[in-house]
Amino acid sequence: MHQAGTPARSPRIFYGWILVVVLLLLVSIGMGTTMYMYSLVAGAVGEEFSAGRLTLMAGSTGMLLVMGLLSPTLGRLLDRVSSRWILVVGSIVMGLGFLWVAFSSNVWMVVASYILLISVGAATLSLLATATLLTRWFVRYRGLAIGIAALGTQFGGFFYPPLFAATMEAHDWRVAVGAMGVLIMVMGPLLTWLFVVDRPALKGLTPLGGEAAAPTPPAEETSPVAPATVGFARLLGQRNFWLIVLIAGAGMATNTTLLANLSLFAVDMGEPVVRGAFLVSLVALLGVFASPFLGWLSDTINIKLVVAIMTLSLAAACLLFNLARSYDMLLLAAVFMGIGGGGVFPIYASLVGHLYDTRVYGEVLGSTTLLNSIIAASAPLFAGWVFDVTGSYQALFLTLMIALVVFTVAILLLQVPKDPAEKFGALAVA
Repeated sequence: MHQAGTPARSPRIFYGWILVVVLLLLVSIGMGTTMYMYSLVAGAVGEEFSAGRLTLMAGSTGMLLVMGLLSPTLGRLLDRVSSRWILVVGSIVMGLGFLWVAFSSNVWMVVASYILLISVGAATLSLLATATLLTRWFVRYRGLAIGIAALGTQFGGFFYPPLFAATMEAHDWRVAVGAMGVLIMVMGPLLTWLFVVDRPALKGLTPLGGEAAAPTPPAEETSPVAPATVGFARLLGQRNFWLIVLIAGAGMATNTTLLANLSLFAVDMGEPVVRGAFLVSLVALLGVFASPFLGWLSDTINIKLVVAIMTLSLAAACLLFNLARSYDMLLLAAVFMGIGGGGVFPIYASLVGHLYDTRVYGEVLGSTTLLNSIIAASAPLFAGWVFDVTGSYQALFLTLMIALVVFTVAILLLQVPKDPAEKFGALAVA
C-alpha cells in the first residue's frame, strides 16, 4: 500500500490512459444513444402515434437546449464534488428516461422524457465531464487524450444505432428502447465505479507532463476539493470567453446542421437513400481519425493555427456543398466536413485548457457550452426555415461559410498566456 511521504512506483501504463478508454465508452453511451439514435426512435414513435416531424423534432431541440442550460451548473459541480457520483446519477436518470419512452402512451410523453430525463444523462455522460477529468490528469498530451476520448461520439454512432435497429426488428421499438435503458443503467454506473478516479493525487500520481510535486497521500473520493470560482458574470466580461463561444459555437452549429441534413443533400439530387447514408458514415469515419490527430496537434503547435484548420475545413465543406451539382462533389465536401467536424470538440476543450486554470476549467467549459448549445440547437431550425422559404440550402451554406471565415480571422484576437500562472482563474481560489 502506498504510504504518505513515500513516492509511489511509476506504473508501466499511466492510469490516465485507462481513464481515457473508460470515458470513451461513457461518451459513446451518452452521445450514441441520443444524437445518433434519435432519428430511429423518432421514426418508430411517429409511425405509431401518427406524429408530425415538427412535433418529433421538439424532443431533439428541447434535449439540446436543456443540455446547454445544465452545463454551467454541471461544470461547477465537476469542480467541487466527486465526478463518480455525478456520472452514476446521470446514467441512472438517463436509463429511466428510456424506460419512460418505452412505456409512453402518446408522443408528448416521449418528447417530455427526452427533455426532462434523457437530456440530464446526455449532459452528464458528455464531453464536458470527459474534458474536465482529463484536464486534471494530463498536461502533456492533454489534447490527444481528449481527442481519443471524444471518439466515443463516433464509436457510439457506429455501435448503438445498429444494435437498436436489430433489436427493434427482432421484437419492436418499445422492447429495443427499454433494453437500451436497462443497458445504460447497468453499464454507466459499473464503468464509473470501477475505473473513474477524480484526480491523480488519489492514486499517488501527478498529472502526466506536470511538474513533480511532493507526494500527496490519497484522499477519500468523496472528500471535497478546494473550491475555486470565477463567476459567470465575470466571464461575460472577458474577450477570450466570447471568442471561444463564437468560434466553437460556429463550429458546433455548422457540424450539427450539416449532419442533420447530410443525407437529404444526396436525396435532393435524386440519389438513393443508401448513398445519402454513406455520406454520414464517411463523415463519422473521418472523425475517428481527425479527433485524436487534431487533439494531438493542439498539444504540438500553436493552438490558434489548429483552431484555424478546424474552422477553415468546415468553411471549405460549406463552399463545396454550395457548389455541389454531383454526388462526387458531395463526397469531397463530406471529407472536409469530417476533418473539421471531428476536431471541433477536442480543439475547443484544449483551447479552454490553454486559456483557463484547471481549478476553474469545469466552470468555464460549462459556461461556454451553455451558449454554444443554444447556438447549435437553433441552427437546424434555421436550416429548415431557409429551405422552406427558398427551396434550397444555398443561403444556409453561404451564411455558415461567411461566419466561419470571419471567426477564423477573429482567432488572431485570442490572448494565449505563455505562463500557466497567468491563466485566467489561477488566483480564483476561495
